[in-house]
Amino acid sequence: MRISGQIVPSFANLPGWAWGVILVAGALAAASFILIAEAFRRADAGMLAPFQYLEIIGATAAGYLVFADFPDALTWVGIGIILSSRLYVFWREQIPSNRAGMLLRRRRTRRIRSR
Repeated sequence: MRISGQIVPSFANLPGWAWGVILVAGALAAASFILIAEAFRRADAGMLAPFQYLEIIGATAAGYLVFADFPDALTWVGIGIILSSRLYVFWREQIPSNRAGMLLRRRRTRRIRSR
């Protein structure tokens, strides 16, 4: 059915197995959201953050397996930026707070000596 140039989906023509697939996909999505919420309730967000980066790998694999679509070079650049920024933040968090403070103080307190 077309209405003013837009395509409106029609669910009346779906076979029975398609409704089953839609229901299973909805149930899996709901279960995953509940499990993610429970994980954030029980653990620190900083501990769970690295697992969210697995979504990039999973989405890439699913896109390739289901749609035979492999990311182009620009997508890989974006993935590299996202992952490298997370690695930098992880490295930065590993520096003890007193050492990081010392490094910042040294940079700020440098004075130019007069001759």
